[in-house]
Amino acid sequence: METKLNTFTSLSTSFGNPDISPAAALYQVSRVAAALHLSKDAVESLVQAHIQARQFGVLGEPHVNVLELNLALDGSPNTK
Repeated sequence: METKLNTFTSLSTSFGNPDISPAAALYQVSRVAAALHLSKDAVESLVQAHIQARQFGVLGEPHVNVLELNLALDGSPNTK
C-alpha cells in the first residue's frame, strides 16, 4: 500500500483506527504544508478545526480523524 507524502498519516497498529492525537497532527503540519504549497497557518487552522473533543466531555482523548482532515485538505481551494 502506497502512502501519499502530502497527506496526514496515521501510524495506528490496529489499522482500524483513523484517529491521531492533536499533537501528532500538529507535528505533521510543516511537511504537509510544504508538500501542498499551503501556508503553515492554513494547514494548522484545518487541524484545529478537525480536533474532536472527548465523547460526553469525559470519555477518551481529544483526537483528529485523519481521513476527514485529508478530505478537507483535498477540498482546499489553495491546494495545487
